[in-house]
Amino acid sequence: RTATPAPTRYGSALNRRSLAVSVTLYSLPGKRSGADMKIIVLAMLAAIIGSLMSGLFFLTRQDDHGSTRVLTALKIRVGLSIVLVAFLVSAYFLGFIPVD
Repeated sequence: RTATPAPTRYGSALNRRSLAVSVTLYSLPGKRSGADMKIIVLAMLAAIIGSLMSGLFFLTRQDDHGSTRVLTALKIRVGLSIVLVAFLVSAYFLGFIPVD
């Protein structure tokens, strides 16, 4: 007699396992082109540069809310930089960045 997997909130364990296998097989290195990752990195860099320029704009402006806007631009820039570094490190460890 075989044991059947216990039903869970999201369905049976067999369905989740087959989904994990299909995602893993799809995301193996060599299956995707590097163009997707280049677009993501370039978009993140453009957003970081845009935040840098907005911070410079608010820094040179002389109004009451300039310092809070500069701080907000700095927070956004630091957050985007952390996300970009985390994305690049995870892409390296998952094999999306080839090592020559």
